[in-house]
Amino acid sequence: MKVKENFRNNHDGTFTVEKQFDNTPYLERTQMLRSMGAGKLPESWCVGSIPMHLLAQWMKEENVAWDDRDGRSKLIMRKLNDPDFKKLRIVEGKV
Repeated sequence: MKVKENFRNNHDGTFTVEKQFDNTPYLERTQMLRSMGAGKLPESWCVGSIPMHLLAQWMKEENVAWDDRDGRSKLIMRKLNDPDFKKLRIVEGKV
C-alpha cells in the first residue's frame, strides 16, 4: 500500500520521485493465510504473496523485463527462498 510520494527537484534539470510503501497489510494477510494452512490445500498451491511494488523493485535491480517470464519466475523463486523474505512465504521451508 502506497503511503506517500515525494517529488524533489535536483537543481540540475532533473527530479527524483520517492515512493514510500507500508507492507503491513500484505504481511498480515500472508501470516493469516499461513496460519490457516492455505499453502497446503490440495486444490490450490500458493507458496507466497509478493506486493507488486516489491516485485517491480526486484526486477529493476536484477534487470529483468516484465515480458521475460522465465527470468521473472527464477527471480521470484530465488527471492522467496531468501531468508530475508521468509515473511512473504505462505508455505514453510524452501519453495
